[in-house]
Amino acid sequence: MPAADLQEAMERHRHGDLAAARRLYLQHLQQRPGDVEGLCLLAALEGQGGNHSGAEAAYRRAVAEDADHGPAYAGLGASLLLQDRPGDAAEALAQAVRLMPEQPEIRLQLALALQRSGRLPQARQVLTDVVKRWPDHLPGRHNLGLVLGQTGDPDGSAEQFRFVVRKDPTRYAAWLGLARALMGANDPDGAEKALIRAGELCPDDPDAKRLLGNLLRGRGRYPEAEAVFEAVLADRPGDTAAMLGLAELDLALGRASRGLERLAPLLDKPGAGPGVVKIAARLMIADERYAEVVSRIDRWLESPVLRPLDRAALLSTKGRALDELGETDEAWRTWTGSHAQIPSRFDGAHFTYAVDHLIGAYDEEVFAAHRDVGPHSRSMPLLVVGTPRSGKSILEHLLACHPRIRGAGELRHLGAMTHEVARRVGSPQRPYPACIRALRGSDLEDLAREYRRAIDELAGDATWVVDTQPTNFLHIGLAALLNPDVKVIFCRRDPIDTAWACFRTHFADPGLDFVASPEGIARYLTGMYRLMRHWQSTGPVGILEVSYEDLVRSPRDTLGTVIEYLGLEWADELMDYTDPGRPKLAGPPALIRPLDDGEIGRGAAYRDRFDEVIRLMTEGDHVR
Repeated sequence: MPAADLQEAMERHRHGDLAAARRLYLQHLQQRPGDVEGLCLLAALEGQGGNHSGAEAAYRRAVAEDADHGPAYAGLGASLLLQDRPGDAAEALAQAVRLMPEQPEIRLQLALALQRSGRLPQARQVLTDVVKRWPDHLPGRHNLGLVLGQTGDPDGSAEQFRFVVRKDPTRYAAWLGLARALMGANDPDGAEKALIRAGELCPDDPDAKRLLGNLLRGRGRYPEAEAVFEAVLADRPGDTAAMLGLAELDLALGRASRGLERLAPLLDKPGAGPGVVKIAARLMIADERYAEVVSRIDRWLESPVLRPLDRAALLSTKGRALDELGETDEAWRTWTGSHAQIPSRFDGAHFTYAVDHLIGAYDEEVFAAHRDVGPHSRSMPLLVVGTPRSGKSILEHLLACHPRIRGAGELRHLGAMTHEVARRVGSPQRPYPACIRALRGSDLEDLAREYRRAIDELAGDATWVVDTQPTNFLHIGLAALLNPDVKVIFCRRDPIDTAWACFRTHFADPGLDFVASPEGIARYLTGMYRLMRHWQSTGPVGILEVSYEDLVRSPRDTLGTVIEYLGLEWADELMDYTDPGRPKLAGPPALIRPLDDGEIGRGAAYRDRFDEVIRLMTEGDHVR
């Protein structure tokens, strides 16, 4: 039982008389300076009043008196978080978890501290432990979904949010989280349904509308997206996110001047945000205002609040403007500076090692052992592979104009299947792809059914589903085992133009980090060409090569060859590719105007920068 003076202080505290409660707590602690309960109560009051440093001091006195007092460590961690000291908070909260292991909320606080201190893998592990120990703990599931999304696992993130909304369909934030996860997992249909449900739950909140507008824009449904953004602006005039969404639409529809007029009020404000300046720079490029782009970006780069990711994007755009102005040396230095903002994680030696092991694992014996798995599919996958900027998206757009073909974008299914193969038969001593030899027929049939089901769901009434995932050239062997009907198109482009187009581009996807250096590009091209030759000579799948140059110069002739390869009849709709409603695409249209050959040969001005690529061209049959 607390002392009488402490009870009176607690009563005053409970009734909101904080000044009197604080005075009584201090009086009590003068008489009993080592009373841990009194110190924790004083700390809670100080925090309630916004004096978080005072709360910290009281909690530290408490843990000094009793090093095994879990609530004091929990309170200390919370006060440190409120002072934006997540690293210190994590230490205190880890002690609280150790002392009070049955309190899941403290683990959530620890995960938050770890997140804010940049220790996402540790936060992920803490939250994984929470949902294993308390499977129905919805806040734990929700937070795990957020962290999985931040650590590049949108499928895992979606799984957690689905659990939450099944248990409690009224959770608006969980529907939003599910939508974001499904967008990351390339499931736009599911994301749209989640956003519609979120909008029904909170019709006045703009977040779901903004996301829906961006999703519809990304799906090429421009009139619907415009209506959504205009509705947000009607409720919230001047809403920056909605104005940026409309500016992105202007860029997609070739209305660069209109987009710049729309953004003018935002650009004139001091400290315009990075989102505003990045889209404005791209609009200026589209409007051929190259000198203004360079001048503007130089001023914007002086901002101390720009993140490396934003700085990299602006430098990449500035380099494009300089390239258009013919200032090739300065363009090259600017692109180099763009890549330097974020260290590349591409390991050329590891990539070569991975290619070697795929070639060693997938030989004729493996394909012969699993020559035909199960029945043929109702719909079939078409893997369009190649480097970025090799014409993959252009070809997908053109093909999706055919009534029997659907463009599904960059699917994640095959990459996920490699992990599932490793889970079933792999080991530390025999990881994927070496373990493919141990895959049992029954396991392969299970995986094949799962893969075919996923393709059928995307197909609708189409015969072919186009998958343009950049890393699928690594998975052609597995795709052939999973579905004997799979076909592959290898998009190729002049290597120097390829290297130029890649190097000048800033990709947010770390899987494309090879573009950060000429050496990385050369290593990647070498490995890709070598692996594609292996699939062509060893695999059971016929691979059709499509030249970027032929595609943009003679689209009708090139498409005729592709359509014949797919066993389809020619459709005149294929040449209506500039009609925004024609292609059946999961992502945004790649084309809004007729194809031209304006980028052919653009890399020639940088030829001497790509010595390794030139050596690659002269040492083998890498180039047609």
